[in-house]
Amino acid sequence: MRLCLDKSWFDGKDPYCYRDASGSGMTYTGPGEIWWAPYDNRPGTTNSYALPDYDPRGLLLPFAEGKTSIFRCPRAREWGIKSWEYLVPQVSYAWNGVTNGPAGKRLSDLANGNGASHVSVVWDHVIEPHCWTGFPTARRWNDPIWDTAFVHYPVQWHLGVCNFLFCDGHVGGITHGEIGKGMFYVNEQ
Repeated sequence: MRLCLDKSWFDGKDPYCYRDASGSGMTYTGPGEIWWAPYDNRPGTTNSYALPDYDPRGLLLPFAEGKTSIFRCPRAREWGIKSWEYLVPQVSYAWNGVTNGPAGKRLSDLANGNGASHVSVVWDHVIEPHCWTGFPTARRWNDPIWDTAFVHYPVQWHLGVCNFLFCDGHVGGITHGEIGKGMFYVNEQ
């Protein structure tokens, strides 16, 4: 989840950045862009490198006492340019950005759907602070049987499990075989 607060971004009529033409949700929208976690998305940055003048901002940062470290798993690593190099991501968790997912829903909507204890909102993730597949109008979850499961659900960080934060506030370690479609949608699709 991010906000695009610049008036120049679709004349200020797209505060949730849905009109990101890249389909990845990563097009930089201007200096008013703010993510759920502190993430520098300006040109010249990478998943593991913020520009030196970056002043960390994030929608949830005030609730974490301003500590950016809470948004980085101490075991999180991604491959660097050199095959032996591991880099620490700016944010090592992904926000559930699928269409019909929990973002922007009331707790009662979640409870009446798949249930707040069954729908994930954030989980371990190697790249980018959000996750989905497809264009913004049809964002789908990433099935762990794909060859990119180590990126979307990095069980290598935690002895075979990927940590998920669910909408009711509990965290669970889930193996690739236990990850299911219903964990990403308010009502299973």
